Parts: sequence; C-alpha cells; structure tokens
Amino acid sequence: MSDTKKILVPVDFSANSDKLVNYAAAYAAKFPASLSLLNVIENPLAYEGLVSAKFNEEMKAAMESKMNKLIDEHEDKCDISE
Repeated sequence: MSDTKKILVPVDFSANSDKLVNYAAAYAAKFPASLSLLNVIENPLAYEGLVSAKFNEEMKAAMESKMNKLIDEHEDKCDISE
C-alpha cells in the first residue's frame, strides 16, 4: 500500500502530458490520493512590454479552459483540482 496522499502533475496540454494525467488519475484512484494539476504560463515577451494585456488575458483564458476540460475528464475517477 502506498502512503501517497497528494500528487502534483505539471501539464502543458501535450499528448505526453495527457498520458501522464491519465496515469496519475488512475494511481490516485487506486491509492486514495488527491491529484492537483499545475500549468505555468511563461511569456518572456511580457517583460519587455511587447505583449498586450489583452493577449495575456486571452492566453490565460485559453489555458484555464483546457485545464477545466482536463479536470472534467477525470473528476469521476479521483479527487482532482487545479
């Protein structure tokens, strides 16, 4: 039996990331553990002022939508959150 209580999975919404989330969700369901997904948006151009605030907001909204979709796909299998 595993002592794992919490699992943190970094996601970038790639095919490999999807496979990792599937594996982690199955693991979390087998050994009752909570699963947290993490996506970091790095935009180095924002530091230079080359990207508009609107673009950043749109990027954030798109990533939140993708994250919510991932959570919806797995919430019936395990305790999952962002």
